[in-house]
Formats: sequence, structure tokens, C-alpha cells
Amino acid sequence: MLEIRPPESLAALDAALRQLDSYDWLILTSANAVRALAERAAALEIALTQPVRLKVAAIGEATAAGGAVDWIAGGFCPGGLRR
Repeated sequence: MLEIRPPESLAALDAALRQLDSYDWLILTSANAVRALAERAAALEIALTQPVRLKVAAIGEATAAGGAVDWIAGGFCPGGLRR
């Protein structure tokens, strides 16, 4: 059985959210990850506006729903992100 719960520490996520403009890619792996990211950004009062250089990839259509995504991986294969 899979259990979805928050991590013990949010320090790494908080640090990453505060410096989104320093990353080239944000890869979203699930709708749960998208929701958790948005909720944490809101709690920190960080606007999730996409920095110009940041590209967003989503694993699957459900993960990409409702967001500005540059690339959607259609399947789960080791080479799926090699474009």
C-alpha cells in the first residue's frame, strides 16, 4: 500500500522554492507533487510565477493539467526524458 504524507522536514523544498529562478528545469512527477508544491509556496507567500529560463516538465497528462508545461512525458520509460 502506498501512503502519501508530507516529509518530516520541508527545509529542502522551502530552499528550492525560494530560488526557483536559479534552476533550468522543474520536473513534476505527480498531481500530488503539484498540489504539495502549490500549497507550500502559498504558505511561504511565494508567487509561483515561472522565471523566464525555467522550463517545466510533467510526467503524464494528469500532472500537467492546469499548468504551463513545456514538455509532457507520455510514458514511464528510462529514456523518456531524453529529448
